[in-house]
Amino acid sequence: MQNFNFLFSIRHHRCRIAEFDELVKIGLTENPPQAELLIDMEVPLSALNLTFHDKLLIRLSPFGPGNMIPLFQSNQLFQSAPPTIMKEAHLKLFVQDKPENPPMEVIAFNLRADFYEGLMEAYLQQKPISLVYHLEVNEFRGNRKLQLRALDMA
Repeated sequence: MQNFNFLFSIRHHRCRIAEFDELVKIGLTENPPQAELLIDMEVPLSALNLTFHDKLLIRLSPFGPGNMIPLFQSNQLFQSAPPTIMKEAHLKLFVQDKPENPPMEVIAFNLRADFYEGLMEAYLQQKPISLVYHLEVNEFRGNRKLQLRALDMA
Protein backbone atom coordinates (compact mmCIF):
# COMPACT_ATOMS: atom_id res chain seq x y z
CA MET A 1 0.00 0.00 0.00
CA GLN A 2 2.85 2.36 0.77
CA ASN A 3 4.29 1.83 -2.71
CA PHE A 4 0.91 2.68 -4.29
CA ASN A 5 0.72 5.97 -2.35
CA PHE A 6 4.23 6.86 -3.45
CA LEU A 7 3.47 6.18 -7.14
CA PHE A 8 0.18 8.08 -6.90
CA SER A 9 2.04 11.02 -5.35
CA ILE A 10 4.62 11.05 -8.19
CA ARG A 11 1.88 10.94 -10.89
CA HIS A 12 -0.06 13.66 -9.10
CA HIS A 13 3.02 15.94 -8.92
CA ARG A 14 3.93 15.31 -12.56
CA CYS A 15 0.41 16.33 -13.55
CA ARG A 16 0.68 19.48 -11.41
CA ILE A 17 4.06 20.35 -12.96
CA ALA A 18 2.57 20.07 -16.45
CA GLU A 19 -0.30 22.36 -15.38
CA PHE A 20 2.17 24.86 -13.94
CA ASP A 21 4.25 24.83 -17.14
CA GLU A 22 1.15 25.58 -19.22
CA LEU A 23 0.13 28.45 -16.96
CA VAL A 24 3.62 29.93 -17.14
CA LYS A 25 3.62 29.74 -20.96
CA ILE A 26 0.23 31.41 -21.20
CA GLY A 27 1.05 34.05 -18.61
CA LEU A 28 4.39 34.97 -20.13
CA THR A 29 3.08 35.38 -23.66
CA GLU A 30 0.07 37.46 -22.67
CA ASN A 31 1.66 39.61 -19.96
CA PRO A 32 5.47 39.65 -20.04
CA PRO A 33 6.86 40.64 -16.64
CA GLN A 34 8.11 44.22 -16.37
CA ALA A 35 10.99 45.13 -14.11
CA GLU A 36 10.30 48.06 -11.86
CA LEU A 37 12.77 50.35 -10.14
CA LEU A 38 11.45 52.47 -7.31
CA ILE A 39 13.29 55.79 -7.30
CA ASP A 40 13.88 57.23 -3.84
CA MET A 41 14.80 60.73 -4.99
CA GLU A 42 15.48 62.77 -8.11
CA VAL A 43 18.74 64.63 -7.58
CA PRO A 44 20.57 67.19 -9.73
CA LEU A 45 24.04 65.84 -10.42
CA SER A 46 25.61 69.07 -9.20
CA ALA A 47 24.19 68.39 -5.68
CA LEU A 48 26.22 65.20 -5.29
CA ASN A 49 29.60 65.30 -3.58
CA LEU A 50 31.62 63.36 -1.00
CA THR A 51 30.05 65.35 1.84
CA PHE A 52 26.58 64.30 0.67
CA HIS A 53 27.73 60.69 0.76
CA ASP A 54 29.73 60.83 4.00
CA LYS A 55 27.38 62.96 6.09
CA LEU A 56 23.95 61.96 4.82
CA LEU A 57 23.99 58.67 2.98
CA ILE A 58 26.18 56.85 5.51
CA ARG A 59 23.71 57.77 8.26
CA LEU A 60 21.10 55.61 6.51
CA SER A 61 23.28 52.50 6.63
CA PRO A 62 23.64 49.59 7.19
CA PHE A 63 21.90 48.56 4.01
CA GLY A 64 20.24 45.20 3.48
CA PRO A 65 16.87 43.58 2.71
CA GLY A 66 14.95 45.75 5.19
CA ASN A 67 16.87 48.93 4.37
CA MET A 68 17.78 49.06 0.69
CA ILE A 69 20.46 51.36 -0.73
CA PRO A 70 18.75 54.56 -1.93
CA LEU A 71 18.08 54.74 -5.65
CA PHE A 72 18.56 58.12 -7.29
CA GLN A 73 17.65 59.55 -10.66
CA SER A 74 19.29 62.44 -12.51
CA ASN A 75 18.01 63.87 -15.79
CA GLN A 76 19.31 66.13 -18.54
CA LEU A 77 22.85 64.74 -18.32
CA PHE A 78 25.38 65.06 -21.11
CA GLN A 79 28.26 62.69 -21.75
CA SER A 80 31.63 64.42 -21.75
CA ALA A 81 33.34 61.48 -23.50
CA PRO A 82 32.18 58.51 -25.54
CA PRO A 83 31.07 55.46 -23.52
CA THR A 84 33.81 52.90 -22.93
CA ILE A 85 33.31 49.13 -22.96
CA MET A 86 34.96 47.34 -20.05
CA LYS A 87 35.54 43.58 -20.02
CA GLU A 88 33.04 43.05 -22.87
CA ALA A 89 29.88 43.44 -20.76
CA HIS A 90 30.28 46.62 -18.71
CA LEU A 91 30.25 50.33 -19.53
CA LYS A 92 32.01 53.37 -18.19
CA LEU A 93 30.89 56.87 -19.04
CA PHE A 94 31.37 60.39 -17.78
CA VAL A 95 28.39 62.69 -17.39
CA GLN A 96 27.73 66.25 -16.32
CA ASP A 97 24.60 68.32 -15.92
CA LYS A 98 26.29 71.65 -16.74
CA PRO A 99 29.39 72.30 -18.84
CA GLU A 100 31.08 74.17 -15.98
CA ASN A 101 30.74 71.21 -13.57
CA PRO A 102 33.35 68.45 -13.54
CA PRO A 103 32.26 65.17 -15.16
CA MET A 104 31.18 62.34 -12.86
CA GLU A 105 32.14 58.73 -13.51
CA VAL A 106 29.38 56.21 -14.15
CA ILE A 107 29.88 52.44 -14.05
CA ALA A 108 27.21 50.22 -15.61
CA PHE A 109 27.74 46.53 -14.89
CA ASN A 110 26.30 44.10 -17.46
CA LEU A 111 24.45 46.85 -19.33
CA ARG A 112 26.55 47.00 -22.51
CA ALA A 113 24.20 44.89 -24.61
CA ASP A 114 21.18 47.01 -23.73
CA PHE A 115 22.64 50.52 -23.82
CA TYR A 116 25.94 50.92 -25.68
CA GLU A 117 24.55 51.83 -29.10
CA GLY A 118 22.01 54.28 -27.67
CA LEU A 119 24.65 55.93 -25.47
CA MET A 120 27.06 56.27 -28.38
CA GLU A 121 24.32 57.85 -30.50
CA ALA A 122 23.40 60.23 -27.66
CA TYR A 123 27.07 61.18 -27.26
CA LEU A 124 27.60 61.82 -30.98
CA GLN A 125 24.41 63.88 -31.25
CA GLN A 126 24.93 65.56 -27.84
CA LYS A 127 21.49 64.44 -26.64
CA PRO A 128 20.74 64.39 -22.90
CA ILE A 129 20.32 61.13 -21.03
CA SER A 130 18.71 60.15 -17.72
CA LEU A 131 20.28 57.80 -15.19
CA VAL A 132 18.96 55.69 -12.33
CA TYR A 133 21.80 54.77 -9.98
CA HIS A 134 23.26 54.04 -6.58
CA LEU A 135 25.82 56.46 -5.23
CA GLU A 136 29.20 54.93 -4.34
CA VAL A 137 32.66 56.03 -3.33
CA ASN A 138 35.56 54.60 -5.31
CA GLU A 139 38.64 54.47 -3.11
CA PHE A 140 41.97 53.74 -4.79
CA ARG A 141 45.43 54.39 -3.34
CA GLY A 142 44.05 56.75 -0.75
CA ASN A 143 42.08 58.82 -3.27
CA ARG A 144 38.33 58.93 -2.82
CA LYS A 145 35.93 59.95 -5.54
CA LEU A 146 32.21 59.78 -6.03
CA GLN A 147 30.95 57.29 -8.59
CA LEU A 148 27.49 56.42 -9.90
CA ARG A 149 26.59 52.74 -10.36
CA ALA A 150 23.96 52.82 -13.09
CA LEU A 151 21.03 50.41 -12.98
CA ASP A 152 19.02 51.94 -15.83
CA MET A 153 19.28 54.75 -18.34
CA ALA A 154 17.27 56.44 -21.03
